[in-house]
Amino acid sequence: MEDENLITVTPKWLKITVKVVKWLLIISAVAVIGWLTLCSIWQKGPKAVRRYSMTENAAKEENKVYTLNEYNGNELDRLFFISNIYYTKGAEQLQFTLRYNVYADGYSGEPINFEPEKLSFMLTAKGTDRSYSSYYVKTTDTVMYKHYKLVFEEIDFEGVDEYDVCVIYNGRTIGSCIAWMNDNYRIDYKLGNAEKKVDTDLLFTGDDVK
Repeated sequence: MEDENLITVTPKWLKITVKVVKWLLIISAVAVIGWLTLCSIWQKGPKAVRRYSMTENAAKEENKVYTLNEYNGNELDRLFFISNIYYTKGAEQLQFTLRYNVYADGYSGEPINFEPEKLSFMLTAKGTDRSYSSYYVKTTDTVMYKHYKLVFEEIDFEGVDEYDVCVIYNGRTIGSCIAWMNDNYRIDYKLGNAEKKVDTDLLFTGDDVK
């Protein structure tokens, strides 16, 4: 008959192994959470491209500013994403942030290491031949992303259900995002003191509006 009072002693090496595995799991979890948090911060971009940018035209009169819905698709090969969409009533202006991950795979066969200064943008009305190739732009980088602040003005929204911003490289469209949808969704946006001043970092580029 076995001794019911026999005490089982856990080997020291097993105790050490359990502790090491436990701490490795904790460190790994913290590292993953930290990495995801940093990626989220980098993805949002700095305040310079997130906040509203005042143009000289918009500053000439009192305008009503709204934030709009963001429509980013779930395509696995999507390279470009849009955020921070503002609509300025009166100036009939759309401005938003466009970004791409510099470490992502290429889009439609285009290498990801394209020259950023060769990118251009066009706002097009879906289902019509209406397009806008004049815009203000400023760029900034975070660790993983390239961010473009884009401002299109004097847009005709009459009879349009959707406006898309097309990304053009070497004369070819390599991506697009929905910049505005006629969904009747908009939220009042109150400008901060810094946002009421003309953004002198904006660079005007493009052709005449059609």
